[in-house]
Amino acid sequence: WEAISDQIGDLTAISTSENSESWEEFEKRSASLAKTFSEKGLKRDSKVAFYCYNGPEYLEGQFAAFKIRAIPANVNYRYLDEELAYILNNADAEAVLFDSSLTERVDSVRSRCPKLKVFVRIGEGSSEDWITDYEEAVNNDPLPRIERSGDDLWFLYTGGTTGSPKAVMWSHAGLLGGMEETFRSLGEKIPENSEEAGRIAKRVTSEGKEIRQLCAAPLMHGTSSLTALSTHTHGGLVSTLSSRTFDPRELWEMVEKCKITMLTIVGDAFARPMIDELENSFTNDTAWDISSLRLVMSSGVMFSAPLKERLLDLHSCTILDALGSSEGTGMGKQVTSRRRKDTGTARFFLGEHTRVLTEDGEEIEPGSNMTGKLALGYPLPVGYYKDPEKTEATFPTINGRRWSIPGDW
Repeated sequence: WEAISDQIGDLTAISTSENSESWEEFEKRSASLAKTFSEKGLKRDSKVAFYCYNGPEYLEGQFAAFKIRAIPANVNYRYLDEELAYILNNADAEAVLFDSSLTERVDSVRSRCPKLKVFVRIGEGSSEDWITDYEEAVNNDPLPRIERSGDDLWFLYTGGTTGSPKAVMWSHAGLLGGMEETFRSLGEKIPENSEEAGRIAKRVTSEGKEIRQLCAAPLMHGTSSLTALSTHTHGGLVSTLSSRTFDPRELWEMVEKCKITMLTIVGDAFARPMIDELENSFTNDTAWDISSLRLVMSSGVMFSAPLKERLLDLHSCTILDALGSSEGTGMGKQVTSRRRKDTGTARFFLGEHTRVLTEDGEEIEPGSNMTGKLALGYPLPVGYYKDPEKTEATFPTINGRRWSIPGDW
């Protein structure tokens, strides 16, 4: 991203309904925040928790953590005291970025989190000696750039639907591997170094091919966070909504204003209200110009076939319903458009690196009536943080090849 900012510094990196930020500004604010982190004792492998809503601060905070080789860790902003304390302690978090509306919760658990020493508050609030104001933190000298490694980590906490939430450890090299399809769609290969990333970003943006993404889903959810990382890594634009609760009108206004090409949502909970709003706009003859929108991507929750049909009746685009998990992306997908009809709700085509294996680890051939577990061969995370037994069970080596097998049949 540093190299990208050098190449396309005047282009927009982040936008909201209220303001926008160039790549040069994104780099400067993140470097200044990184300096503050460093001055407060954070260093390589320090864990930085993100207990906040969508916004530029989330994206800047991750960039700042990367700059000092620290490890970002997502925290669900709906978590209350017990869940929050569990995640902060499980992650061994030394710092937390939190929204001002969540100050009371952070205050209530900080004495129970012995490793937590840096508290950066986003938004206005009363002065407290234990709190660092976010805008003060980014009003610092920029931290000089350092050498980093593809082995640096990024944590993605699971939702805990099958037990306590666990941090899936993704290396930066693994995250880049997951961007293969995006770069391929742009006619590019995954960059091998930062200088090449800068050159690709300059080429892609000069040709007007970059993705302009609106993260309607929370950045603390893998659907938005993983795709946002990919969008920024080729020089694209990442936009977020300013509303704390989903506002479909704001969504369509942002699509028009920022010429969004890609939406990321999470199933029917987002699709239904946004389609209702779009239908109403046509009825009232107040329709937005959404001609730029080419792709709607959903993952994590069911996106039903009838809603896809309603959306396609209103706007010609491609709908990508992705099957994946915190433990692996690109397991399967269903692609729907006006020319490519839906094959039914929750029916997917396997991804390029996905197989179906028996309990004994044998591959089941397509077309067989046998059932088995979904297994992903690439890209793979390092494992679960502080849970070697679960890591061995979920990421086994079978016949000399390592797989991610989260448990889906």
